Amino acid sequence: MKLMNKLKNRRSMFATTLLLLIFLLSIPGLALAQDNTLPDKPVVVVSASGLINVTPDQARISMAVLKTDPSLTKALQANNLTTEQVMSALKKAGISGENIKTSNFSVYPEYDYSEKGRGKITSYQVRNEISVLVNNLDRVGEILNTAINSGANTLNYINFTKADTLDAENQALTQAVNRARDKALVLSNAAGRNLGRLINISEGYSQPIPYSNVVYAESAKGMGDAAVPINPGELQISANVTLIYELE
Repeated sequence: MKLMNKLKNRRSMFATTLLLLIFLLSIPGLALAQDNTLPDKPVVVVSASGLINVTPDQARISMAVLKTDPSLTKALQANNLTTEQVMSALKKAGISGENIKTSNFSVYPEYDYSEKGRGKITSYQVRNEISVLVNNLDRVGEILNTAINSGANTLNYINFTKADTLDAENQALTQAVNRARDKALVLSNAAGRNLGRLINISEGYSQPIPYSNVVYAESAKGMGDAAVPINPGELQISANVTLIYELE
């Protein structure tokens, strides 16, 4: 009797296990995993980069108006007045309003930490940054002088960029693909095999890094109407690709 019960239990466990296996194999993800086998042929994986130099055609000038006064109200008023003067002068110089932006407005109290001061606030520093986009690089020095002469007393940087980089990106990708294929041919020949069909390609694109020309306020002061010498240089646009070929 006990033997019969044991046989029944084993049959029941076997049937349960079989049903569970059928259920698991019916799940799409697991079924796909069963088909994820190694390729019938060996493959070669190669990566390469393409690099294209372009000439920038835009410049973004970052500057600021900085005012300090024992009175917060007066510091704010002086900063607002000068900021408006700078923006007005830039517009008169031919810069459209949409290419002039203010940002990073800040107020910093200044303290006296001496024994007599004991951490007392002595003045307030008000800072308002102005960003200007210049589409004609020949006018960058002129625009910079205009901003300085109208009251901008802190210059952060000048970034040189290119408005349209699509053609350069495509050239960089083409260059990268050609180099990757050449590498694959060298590897396949060295291994004594023939290069087969392309079975996968992926790409990565590197955003061009703006070339920065830093001009400090102290060096810019007192230049009068002398044009600031500007050399925009070149931008580099790169693309990266990875190719997978079968070997025959």
